[in-house]
Amino acid sequence: MAPHSETPDLDKDGLGITPDDTDGTLAHSPVDTLKRKSIWLSVKPVSCKENSPELDKNVILLVPQAANEGSKHLVFSQWTPFSEVLDEIYSTIGCQNFARKPMLSYKLSTSAQKDNAINLGTPADWDGCLEEVNSAWKKKKHSVVSVKILVSEQYMSTLHAMRGKKKPPGKGKNPPLLNLDNDGSSADDEDSAAIEKENKSLMELEKSLKLCQRCGPSKYCKINRASQHGHEMHGVTLKTPPKGDLFSEFHAPQSDKTSSTSATQMPLNSPYMSMYGWPPMPPMPPMMPLWMVPPVYQAPATPVTPTMGEKQGELSPSELDHDTQPTYPTIVDFLTKLDASFLKRKLSVYIPQFEAMDFYNIDELRSLSEEQLMKDFGMSLGNSRFLLSEVAQAVQQVERKKRTRVE
Repeated sequence: MAPHSETPDLDKDGLGITPDDTDGTLAHSPVDTLKRKSIWLSVKPVSCKENSPELDKNVILLVPQAANEGSKHLVFSQWTPFSEVLDEIYSTIGCQNFARKPMLSYKLSTSAQKDNAINLGTPADWDGCLEEVNSAWKKKKHSVVSVKILVSEQYMSTLHAMRGKKKPPGKGKNPPLLNLDNDGSSADDEDSAAIEKENKSLMELEKSLKLCQRCGPSKYCKINRASQHGHEMHGVTLKTPPKGDLFSEFHAPQSDKTSSTSATQMPLNSPYMSMYGWPPMPPMPPMMPLWMVPPVYQAPATPVTPTMGEKQGELSPSELDHDTQPTYPTIVDFLTKLDASFLKRKLSVYIPQFEAMDFYNIDELRSLSEEQLMKDFGMSLGNSRFLLSEVAQAVQQVERKKRTRVE
């Protein structure tokens, strides 16, 4: 006889029989059969849904599109691999055929408006997103939790431009377009480094041009090491070049200063004579003996009067007497001598400005006021008062000497 089966089957009447006991001769007692039947009916299979019900819920993504201004509604299972989710997101955005992909980030629909977006670029980021979604579901069981995918405005503007669509009007300037045909991350890093270096250099230049104590920090000036304007450098800004022969095309045409300057040269017997007022050495003719060369810095013995044709004889003797007309020192010599006596004043830096405005002798400065010197020439209040006082004394001294000679 075959051995009894450890788990007898139940027939249609609920009696336990073995596979070999088809006639019921080997059946157990009805009590044993009912006990076994109650034990089997009490055992139920374990469901995965009862253990982790959140994992069977789908994740809702709101992805922007370059084809239109709205967002597309995508639904994924939480078991979907991140690579498939990423491919579907790129396809929805419209960048699946470009080498350069956007940097993705996300925010939950339950997040506050001030909350920062979270990056979504790796499988670990996707797992963190799912954890946040499940946590939000537990807090709000009857609400729909969606995930909004965010893409930079610059990237979306580039996609709109490549599709021939205009960006809707808004405030501010449109960001520059990107090159989506290649992954230009390294090139962008180099460009940003170069731009940052240029901005730093520009800030240093502007800072150096705002160190002038006289013009203040609101005006660009180029000064030397002594904090004074260099020669022909006053008024030089980022848009105004220096006054010189090399930059003559950038300035308005000026009057012929050469002839006027040579006509007002200071005579040799001036009490304010200095090296700036010495006449140039006369040219030496070729093969001339040295003893025939005239003295260099010596006034001629007899005054040389200019030839004026037939009208020369009509001039009166008083007009030919230059001693009766007071001769004032030039501004160049006067300011140079003041610099030698008053080092802190540094008035010689204003010589180019006086020449640019056709002021050559000190008597011409008497018509100027302190306000004009400060406004038109950039002088300080102390220097303007000091200069006018010295000019008045020098003019009185020259006129007093000439008056004494006439008497």
